[in-house]
Amino acid sequence: YSEYFPDSANAVKFSCQVSKVNVGYLLREWLNNSAKNLSPSTIAGYNRVCRDHLFKQFDNVLITELKPPQLRAWLATLDCKIKTVRNILTPLRNVIEIAINDDIIESNPLDRVILTKIMPRDSLQSDFVVDPFTIKEIKAILAACDGLERNLWQFAFATGMRTSEFIALEWSSI
Repeated sequence: YSEYFPDSANAVKFSCQVSKVNVGYLLREWLNNSAKNLSPSTIAGYNRVCRDHLFKQFDNVLITELKPPQLRAWLATLDCKIKTVRNILTPLRNVIEIAINDDIIESNPLDRVILTKIMPRDSLQSDFVVDPFTIKEIKAILAACDGLERNLWQFAFATGMRTSEFIALEWSSI
């Protein structure tokens, strides 16, 4: 506004308001707007992340004051796996992107935060260990099936689909 209307009284007012926007306000605004487009369970998860982590740390921090060293120091204190940390950062990333698009800040401070360099080595390991069937096990499963059931499982093994993808698959998609 101030760039296009430098002589306007509102230019100064608007510039001051933008610099006073805090992360907590942006998070709450984003949560309210997201509730219209996301599933209730997703919103519940984002609300929980904001309540348990982001509001505690950044509620009153001005978005213009959010800097990579502050983010790195906070992330180093989290005692969870890297996947959980990425989930915690999702709402924060979204509000930072909005702030960039609205010209409140010029760059994303999270772009200069490399999680794998901050997180302890054991947090980089996944809790879930992938243990696929061996060829011998696949053959045994297929040998125990007949007809359409065999075709179904052979298709599942051959495509490598995740269980959720396989369950959601519709005939029209094949």
